[in-house]
Amino acid sequence: MPEPNIADLQRLSMALNEDHHRRMTEAYLAQDPGARARALAMDDASYRHLLAPLGRLGGRCLELGSAAGRQLPLLLEVADAVWGVDPHAPSVQAGRAAGYDIVQGFAEDLPFPDETFDLVCSRHVMEHTYDYGRALAEIRRVLKPGGYVAAVTPHVFPDPEPAHTTQLTINQWVRAYEAAGFAIVRATLATFNVPECHILARKPLPGEVIVPHPDLPLSPVPPPTAPAAPAPGPHRPGAVARRSRPWAGRRTGCSAGRRRLGRQQAMARGPNRSRRARRQGERRRRRE
Repeated sequence: MPEPNIADLQRLSMALNEDHHRRMTEAYLAQDPGARARALAMDDASYRHLLAPLGRLGGRCLELGSAAGRQLPLLLEVADAVWGVDPHAPSVQAGRAAGYDIVQGFAEDLPFPDETFDLVCSRHVMEHTYDYGRALAEIRRVLKPGGYVAAVTPHVFPDPEPAHTTQLTINQWVRAYEAAGFAIVRATLATFNVPECHILARKPLPGEVIVPHPDLPLSPVPPPTAPAAPAPGPHRPGAVARRSRPWAGRRTGCSAGRRRLGRQQAMARGPNRSRRARRQGERRRRRE
């Protein structure tokens, strides 16, 4: 039986992923707004956990499987400029209409020149590739020397999702990255919406020796990680500082705030403290 060519593999991958996209969209729309917001917050927290060791890297970033670009603004916390690539034409069109730089393409055949990016990242994309070895080779090609690749994949076994055509443990992913010529910076298991494998690797500089990463225990997977609370926005400057000053009244001014604080302190000293203080004051005035 002849092996399928790349065009056949891409058509099969597109069919599986379009069906996956349809089912995930239906499940998302069936949730109540609160559940949707929590799921999106966990997605963002997962990305920030993955990229935390990089700090403010700067340079150019490419997101694989960017869809319509919802998380491209988040990547600007790390990079100076971001691009996306996705094989799903309607998502690419929607992202372009929103003003994002997104092109149509597969991870196994990236439409970019060699050594273009400082960072290539993805969330829940590498498990959808029809040839993960070729995808890793393409990522290495478009990265500059010393550039980083960061990826999140599900760590669920057995995984019943038919569109997840690549199902590897974290140690298998580590060996795959090293075989593709990457040095592992960090490999961890974490749980956000689902148990996840987080891998951060670097394209070595010329002449640099890759040191093999030790195997990791596959269980237990850490419990769910809560997303960090957002920082005060520009509409609430100094919100934390105001809460740390209980005497600062909101609409009544500082003096009213101090009077309110005095009453609270008097009540904290005991229910009869204010009454005793008044009686002692009256006795002192009579003696005078």
